[in-house]
Amino acid sequence: MKKIFLTLVFAILFSFSALAQSNNPEKSAKWASDKMTALLTLNEGDAKKVYEIQLEKTIKLNEALKKYENDEEGLKAAKKPIYADANNKLQAIVGKDGLTKWKTFLQEQKE
Repeated sequence: MKKIFLTLVFAILFSFSALAQSNNPEKSAKWASDKMTALLTLNEGDAKKVYEIQLEKTIKLNEALKKYENDEEGLKAAKKPIYADANNKLQAIVGKDGLTKWKTFLQEQKE
């Protein structure tokens, strides 16, 4: 019973994640950049850079979702370099502490 429940929860979370990314990359990037801008009090120039990074990441994730639609392991492997690249670029703008604060915020949103 516990395994079924956990599987169901994982499937729902994965579905919401995929849905959020696939509906509208611009909307997803705007949400993330707006939240990050408010959380880290970014200036306009940095906010624009963050938006561009988030948009690029979302587009790449959408491509991976389409390519690995029926291959969970392939998708997982494809996501790693996408997230790593985006995180490196974001860290160059907001710093290590800012990125840590952002990741904590995202974890809290999942709970």
